[in-house]
Amino acid sequence: MTFTFTPAPQIDLIQPSATLAIAALSNKLKAEGKNVISFAVGEPDKATPGHVGKAMSDFALLGQNKYASPAPPALADAIIGKFKRDDGLNFERTQVTAGVGGKELVFWGIGTSVGKDDEVVIPAPYWVSYPEIVNFFGGVPKIISPARHDLKITADELRAAITPQTRLFIFNQPSNPAGVVYTKGEVAALADVLREATKTNPRLVIISDDIYEKLVYTGSFHSLAAVAPDLLPRMLLINGLSKSHAFTGARFGYAAGAAPWIGAINKMLSQSSTHGPTIVQAGAIAALNGPEDFLVEWRADYVRRRDFVFAELQGVMPCATPGGAFYVFPDIRHYLGGEYKTDKDFVLALLERELVGCVHGSAFGMAGFMRISYATSDDNLREGLARIKKFCAGISR
Repeated sequence: MTFTFTPAPQIDLIQPSATLAIAALSNKLKAEGKNVISFAVGEPDKATPGHVGKAMSDFALLGQNKYASPAPPALADAIIGKFKRDDGLNFERTQVTAGVGGKELVFWGIGTSVGKDDEVVIPAPYWVSYPEIVNFFGGVPKIISPARHDLKITADELRAAITPQTRLFIFNQPSNPAGVVYTKGEVAALADVLREATKTNPRLVIISDDIYEKLVYTGSFHSLAAVAPDLLPRMLLINGLSKSHAFTGARFGYAAGAAPWIGAINKMLSQSSTHGPTIVQAGAIAALNGPEDFLVEWRADYVRRRDFVFAELQGVMPCATPGGAFYVFPDIRHYLGGEYKTDKDFVLALLERELVGCVHGSAFGMAGFMRISYATSDDNLREGLARIKKFCAGISR
């Protein structure tokens, strides 16, 4: 008798990452020798700064790669220093932690706050993992679909979405997948709604995912916590080094918030990953305490690429100008309804016929769009966009 493993029922509550699925399909085609250009993965095409790599190398040579904690004192102090320096926020060591990537902290941030049937308000377009993690923990994603062309939610839209059953609001900016950046006034308006909501909903808590904060090109980054510090006791701030320091493979994220929330996350870490690799912690300390002058050049390069992509898409598909991150999120609804019924049909055909990998907007909660990452070479951008335009020109409508 042949045995076939059957996953536990709760595994069906969560779907695989759509971005990683498209990337895997692109890589499969590459392995077959095809000239694929992938705009699917949000990963900087930069080198990790030298001082970060040196710190990791020096640590490795010490031969002291022992058990530690999620945020040992030197790392905790580096995280605390970052929030003080960048946001004017003060934390104690008991109020910060670190994980194996920001994704782990998002996972346990949701997992330690959301119970069965709790509503979680998420603005669309959203990072693909938010609603999937909410589903896994028995919560109910409540999606806000913005009416504005720039894909920002308004205070009125947030107010309408919050109910007595709302447990969590997730706020991400600059956003993945659209690069949305809010002004200080817009953040303050959302904070006013949240503040008012706590009067009748004292359980309301907030996750602020600021992973792209160093990649802002229009105006300045205004964190929700800095604009509304009175909400800090009910907030979890999540960040990392993947985007700001091209540290994706090292898997390092960090968080700050109320000690009980951080303590709950650390409890879950103690029964799962325990802590991130200590060699990565050494690099993170160097990154958090070190210079960031390289970001001036990086940001200028990303802006140049963004503007090139935006110019190339004019007349092909409408797109709001992103204020941060390294994505554009064009509207492809003009090409749907005939040969391609859905945005997923569109991107799969684009990959099959023109060997260009993009991610369908429905994966981000906004059908009829697609995400293009411009964190790649100029040659890839030129060739990939030429193929996209050729593909669109051949669609019969």
